[in-house]
Amino acid sequence: MINQYKDVKVRIGPSPTGDPHVGTGYVALINYAFAKKYNGKFVFRIEDTNQKNIVHNSIYNIIKSLIWLGLTWDDGVNINSKLYQQSNRIHIYQKYAHYLIKLNKAYWCSCSYNRLAKLKLKQQKSNQPSKYDGYCRYRSHIDVYNEISNGALGVIRLKVPNIGKTIFYDILRGPISIYNNKLDDQILLKNDGFPTYHLANVIDDHLMNITHVIRGEEWISSTPKHVLLYKFLNFKIPYFCHLPLLRNHDRSKVSKSINPTSIFYYKHLGILPEVMVNFLGLMAFSFIDNKQIFNLKYFVNNFSLKKIALGGPIFDIKKLLWLNKQYIHNIYTNKQITKYLLNNILSQSYLNQIIPLVKYRMHTIEDFINYTNYFFVDNLNINYKLCLINNNLNDTINILNQILETMQTWSEFNMYNIKYCFNSCCQIYKLSKKTLFMTMRLILTGTTTTPPLFPVILILGKYRCCYRIEVALKYINNL
Repeated sequence: MINQYKDVKVRIGPSPTGDPHVGTGYVALINYAFAKKYNGKFVFRIEDTNQKNIVHNSIYNIIKSLIWLGLTWDDGVNINSKLYQQSNRIHIYQKYAHYLIKLNKAYWCSCSYNRLAKLKLKQQKSNQPSKYDGYCRYRSHIDVYNEISNGALGVIRLKVPNIGKTIFYDILRGPISIYNNKLDDQILLKNDGFPTYHLANVIDDHLMNITHVIRGEEWISSTPKHVLLYKFLNFKIPYFCHLPLLRNHDRSKVSKSINPTSIFYYKHLGILPEVMVNFLGLMAFSFIDNKQIFNLKYFVNNFSLKKIALGGPIFDIKKLLWLNKQYIHNIYTNKQITKYLLNNILSQSYLNQIIPLVKYRMHTIEDFINYTNYFFVDNLNINYKLCLINNNLNDTINILNQILETMQTWSEFNMYNIKYCFNSCCQIYKLSKKTLFMTMRLILTGTTTTPPLFPVILILGKYRCCYRIEVALKYINNL
């Protein structure tokens, strides 16, 4: 009997398309625990083949978030090495894509965007599933390649068998099968020369000797295509385990429209790293003794993939805050709390930014507290009726949503972006700066008397500002 726990090697492969997501932390924790449980290796790579959606500094932030959680990896990407970054391995994927054509397991496709759009529309009108119709699959390979050589955009597609079915085994779900005629001839290599996730994922897992693929359940429908690629390339197929997605209370997939999803948001909120790991561990499964509070070592020692329930764990912020309180009250010593405050909330670098803004308003040192409390606490006592811009509810909601959505897309929270965002809102909605700035002062600080607004926003930071705008929107929507 094959020992599936011998020489274990697992990986995570987040895409650098935004803030480090709590779902990334959850999947990383499961992979880390599985590797440590069986004396294996945990690999961290960056899957950045979708270049259009790359966000500057996202890789650095993902690295920082995993280090903050204590989920260090044995092998993989780091600040100085790009070996495990897919965009630096393009030549490898291209070689395998062309090899699949030689094996007659893939083919060139020169279908235009217009043809594919018309095909999709026709399928929608006929209530048919949207999939490629195989037009170039049945044309002369030479004709298609000549079109591409003469300037037509070309991709390489997987040649999925027309008959039979593909079966794979999921550790949580057992055998899963799908008829091959239900599968699409998936694009493997895009017309910009970059691979799709499907090709790069399989090639990397093989070359990195990944034994277990542990990822979110959204990839179940793609796994048959991956299994076909493994078989076509004569690669050993890894074990698969698709984790249930983190859910909101309404069972929808956890998203920032309902709950903040950035790991850094919770860090800036004052959630301790051990608490976030503990909380994400509770998302995975319940222990026999219903133990609620445990450290990473305990989680690893008691870990089992088969304990994970398929229902979909609820991301309950009230539970997270309760856990944080238990750690502060019962686990952290006074010295540890002092150290955490000095390293984070009251760090010298943070105070050095604040003091120049309020120094010339102070008469006594004690005045510092009165003038700066909004830099340290989020529970601001605000009358949100006073926040309405020109007493117009709809305009206020639209403006706040625009500022929030703009801030959430920023990879760099700097003075230029802040000024541009606020000045644009003034122009679009024909507002005076005084009118908009007064509302934003009240929402972001709880007072209308502050130092200049933009430096205050810059010091508060992206996550705190976004949170306060989200809170304001919830209250204003109910006015």
